[in-house]
Amino acid sequence: MRLLNPVIRIISGVKRGQLKINTRQAGRIAILDLDGPLRLGPAEDVFRSQAEQLILASSTLLAVNLSQVSDLGRSGVGALVRGFSSSAARRRQMCFLFSEPACNDGVEE
Repeated sequence: MRLLNPVIRIISGVKRGQLKINTRQAGRIAILDLDGPLRLGPAEDVFRSQAEQLILASSTLLAVNLSQVSDLGRSGVGALVRGFSSSAARRRQMCFLFSEPACNDGVEE
């Protein structure tokens, strides 16, 4: 299955940034590379859609690379948790890759 690499611009009065999602495959591992803010709105919706497509595909493991996420809001954390629960319900595995401190700043709010 070929997935598109969407670029979402989050606009709410002013331009706040964009979330870029790149999908790649390494054997049985599907990797979602996120770059930009993961907050409430279109970015979260597209992330959930992409993750669900990969979970439903034959990939055994879905790795979500959060190392380039500049802002992780509460709704973004919720989307990650829902994705994790959805993958577990389908007997798939999901893991999160992230680095210090950008991701942790958003989670501590």
